[in-house]
Amino acid sequence: MTDDEHTKSQDPDTSVEPASRQLRPVPPTDATQDREYSYWQAPDRDSPAGSAIDVEFRFGITDSSNEHLAALLEMDGLNAYDENEVLKKTGQEVSRARRWGKFFERMGIMYREGQVTRLTELGKHLAGIENTSKASFRSRLAEMAISVLAQYQLKNPADEIDGHYPADCDVFPYWCIWKAADALDGKLHWDELNREFMRVLRMKDLDWRIDRIRAARRDPDYDAAAGGSAVHPLDPRCHTEDSPPTGKTADGQVRDHYMTPWMKRAGFGGLLLSAPGKGGEGYWTIPDDVRPLLQAALKTVPVYHTYESKEKWFEHYGKLKEGLGPGIIRDLAIPDDDKLWLRIRSLLDAGSLAVLLIGPPGTSKTWYASRIAARIAGSIERVCTVQFHPSFSYDDFVEGYVPSSASQRSVEGALFEIKPKIFLQLCDQARQAPDQNYVMVIDEINRGDVSRIFGELVTYLEPDYREAQFTLAYSGRRASIPNNIFVLGTMNPYDRSITEMDDALERRFQRVYLAPDTSILAKLLREAGAEGKLTERIITFFQVANRLAPHGFGHTYFVGIQSEQDLVRLWNHTLQFVFEKMFRFDTDKLSEIRAAFSATLTDASALQ
Repeated sequence: MTDDEHTKSQDPDTSVEPASRQLRPVPPTDATQDREYSYWQAPDRDSPAGSAIDVEFRFGITDSSNEHLAALLEMDGLNAYDENEVLKKTGQEVSRARRWGKFFERMGIMYREGQVTRLTELGKHLAGIENTSKASFRSRLAEMAISVLAQYQLKNPADEIDGHYPADCDVFPYWCIWKAADALDGKLHWDELNREFMRVLRMKDLDWRIDRIRAARRDPDYDAAAGGSAVHPLDPRCHTEDSPPTGKTADGQVRDHYMTPWMKRAGFGGLLLSAPGKGGEGYWTIPDDVRPLLQAALKTVPVYHTYESKEKWFEHYGKLKEGLGPGIIRDLAIPDDDKLWLRIRSLLDAGSLAVLLIGPPGTSKTWYASRIAARIAGSIERVCTVQFHPSFSYDDFVEGYVPSSASQRSVEGALFEIKPKIFLQLCDQARQAPDQNYVMVIDEINRGDVSRIFGELVTYLEPDYREAQFTLAYSGRRASIPNNIFVLGTMNPYDRSITEMDDALERRFQRVYLAPDTSILAKLLREAGAEGKLTERIITFFQVANRLAPHGFGHTYFVGIQSEQDLVRLWNHTLQFVFEKMFRFDTDKLSEIRAAFSATLTDASALQ
């Protein structure tokens, strides 16, 4: 493919899907084991109505779905599919217990072991929650749910019942739904899922679909349920309804029967995605308080594994990441003797209030930033995370114009008003709690025009100017940056596709370099379950790569790598493109890199 052809295929304004991404339709035959799915199936289309779980179900909420979940959480070691057995154990009548059970299974809360229901690690934590403050419970539950749901694979032995997905299907559907919603202004329409994202069977095609929606949404006549816009039509629906039941429209039946179960599971029943309601126009939205947690999870793309049996799959799915559980906040789980944390703490002790973590991609900058931030703040609720990008502006970060409320328009006639944005909001919170630390995490800080984004705030980041009053450009009101706000940024200084930070801003940040680390790589491989000889071969390749790479090659590329099959996927879908770009003017080094990677495999014939 030429450069021009590649650019055209990635153009978000291109309404015709490239041939390389076109999927053949599902054969119009009865479901059989030989049927190959060309889009996501809806195995829960007969699921009971109602929300799957309310995050406050332990606080007196009496919604039937929460009662059902509470009842089934008591069925560990018993048959939760048997309504009589559920009634005998819990005293609760659960209509269609089998379907409720399967619904919660796909949310990573429970699983089947023969005729017996078992709680996953997440399910056990839910069962043990009794009395906790709502705010802290919500935050902890969100972290636990994200860590589990992010690992849900579309292709898994428990759900491929009446057919199968393509052999190279590597999609994590809940993760894809989160990424699409986050990238599309924090919301996703149920028919955007049906028409576009259910066609994503390979992770590499997700961004292209997001771009299609983004382009279509810019059109004034855009209507997701009507198929997009005149200029940018969406694909036909994957799931349709020709004969809706009495009292239901075809759209309503498709929405409720096929799409809502997917959205509920991805949203953990309303915790991670809020249902549209009557006024939501079909858009499920990410709640503001959990969006930073989802964004942190989206920094790491899950790695697909093949599981030979349902038992092996459920050993994995439903298992919490290390450090998660009631009373434990993931981002505080950093050892007291961690070398990087000790360096940051020494800067804090010396009076630093702004630090950049710098290094090549894959060196754990974002991973460390979130944990160090929560350690400094003492609570994730006092951490605000944002990612800079080329379209991010002063209006997004400091203050900007927003549409006026109806009451203000009626009194003053103003269509817009000036509102404080992310950083000023954090300053207001910090000022109200001067004894607490607050942290602003800015990921990929140099991907935005930093001087324009900060505006007049640049000078007042310095410790000597904290608490000093200055005038805001738009509103003209007086403001200051409190002493208890720490700014922590991440930056790849070797990225030539973006502009450099100017000297005035650079000198206001102290820097800590994160290098590619063999010991961290070994730890990642050990945690993933890679056997010793494979680990040794990967480390040898890693050392070669860092000898050849002009700015280094990060260890986190190998997160989740367990087998040679994982390595083949990593090369074919990620690393070959990384190194082709890195050594596009040095074919000898590219050949050496490829040979070194081939040596990690006993059979390299599957490498592209």
